[in-house]
Amino acid sequence: MPPRTSETLYEISEALRRIERGTYGICEITGEPIEAERLSAIPWARYSFAGQDDLEKGGFGRKLGLPPLETVIDEGEPAEEDE
Repeated sequence: MPPRTSETLYEISEALRRIERGTYGICEITGEPIEAERLSAIPWARYSFAGQDDLEKGGFGRKLGLPPLETVIDEGEPAEEDE
């Protein structure tokens, strides 16, 4: 199941806080820098590849990816349809 828009916005907000604190790009599990290609793909990543792997092996967490485009559309507004 893809992450909900609210979850993605929360993760982005937390990434902005890490930038302000000077901890952005540092794995919260290993304390090592998060790989550039991972941050490029998921700019709000909290964990390095190794940290995410450790988390998932322990039964916690899930890999985060970008949500499908339709989850970004405001659910309160009907989608435009061609007639």
